[in-house]
Amino acid sequence: MTLRNHLFAYNKDHCTCCKCKAKWQKKLSMKNLKINRDQYLKRLHGLVFGEDPRQGYTENNTFYHPTLRFQFPVPSNWKIQNTQTVIRIMNEKKDAMIMFTISSARSPSPSISRLMAR
Repeated sequence: MTLRNHLFAYNKDHCTCCKCKAKWQKKLSMKNLKINRDQYLKRLHGLVFGEDPRQGYTENNTFYHPTLRFQFPVPSNWKIQNTQTVIRIMNEKKDAMIMFTISSARSPSPSISRLMAR
C-alpha cells in the first residue's frame, strides 16, 4: 500500500469522525447522530472565508476594488494592507508608503484643501 493510499484508506475503527461521533453520542445520550458530511459541505459551498475579493484584490501588480469600481497599479514587492476604510501599500524596507482612505465628503475638494493646508 502506498503512502497516498494509506492516507486515504477508510477504516471505520480508526476514523476520526466516527470516534468523535461515538464520543458525542455517549456524552449526550443520543443514539442517532449523523455525520452528514456531504450536506455540511453543500452548506459551506460558496461561503467566503479569508479576504473577500469583492472588497479588493491584487492581480498582476494591479489592485482591483470591484465594489467601489476603481483600480491602481501596485509596485513590485510592495505589500498591501486592505481594510474597510484604508488601503496601505508599503515597500519592503518600510520607508515608503501610499495610503488611500475613504471619505464621506461628496467631492474631493475638502480633502484637497486639508492636504494643501499642511
